[in-house]
Amino acid sequence: MKTVVLVTCTKSKHKGRHKAGYIYTKSANYRKYFSRAQKLTTTENIFVISALHGLLPLDKEIDCYDYTLMHKSKTIKNAWGEKVANQIKELFNIDNTNFIVIAGADYFVPLRPHLPNMLTPLKNVGRGNIRFATLDAFIEKYKS
Repeated sequence: MKTVVLVTCTKSKHKGRHKAGYIYTKSANYRKYFSRAQKLTTTENIFVISALHGLLPLDKEIDCYDYTLMHKSKTIKNAWGEKVANQIKELFNIDNTNFIVIAGADYFVPLRPHLPNMLTPLKNVGRGNIRFATLDAFIEKYKS
């Protein structure tokens, strides 16, 4: 099975217009998530999941924005999840692809009904360094 990693967008972004793979690198957390995503799959199979744009290939140019799914209604989150799932289905056979979502619940819960092979290593994990230790343990287990 193919492995695709979906990395969460972050609040910290470079100002202006940049490629999705770069705009979020202002965030140390994004850089750490991305480096771990690279241990799980090839760069062409890593995408950002953006609260505003949905599924973003790393080379897609976007403008800096300020929008998050945090504190949004269940209706808004579910609509976002359906939008992203449709974008994913245009690119991948979801039945033959493992999707690893490196994101918090605001982002992976709306995707869960649409992606049968979805792994969420940060489920039930709080913020901070525990997230990275948890991801490292997940990567070690996933790769073996």
